[in-house]
Amino acid sequence: MNRWHGAGGLALVAALAAIYAITPESAIYPRCPSMFLWQTPCPTCGGLRAIHHLLHGRAADAWAYNPGVVIGLALLILEGVRTMIQGPSTRIRTALLAAFLIALLTAALAG
Repeated sequence: MNRWHGAGGLALVAALAAIYAITPESAIYPRCPSMFLWQTPCPTCGGLRAIHHLLHGRAADAWAYNPGVVIGLALLILEGVRTMIQGPSTRIRTALLAAFLIALLTAALAG
């Protein structure tokens, strides 16, 4: 493991700690640019709120905000486990497929 892996892991932990600590009702919580500019939800609308609720153990609330994010995080975790067991042979192809499926599912649920 090189130093960039450690820095990435540290940044991820810091981001998750911030999402956990800051409530969605807070004034500093970011607004969706798509909703702000065009009053139209983007495929990731509610994503930070969904992650916040997942970190607090409220999966049903997270699903209500954005099911695509919940499914996407589950796929990322599964891919991480698969990569640790089998190695990084098809990691990029699998990640792209997962991203496509998440976008497709989110669009179908939103529309």
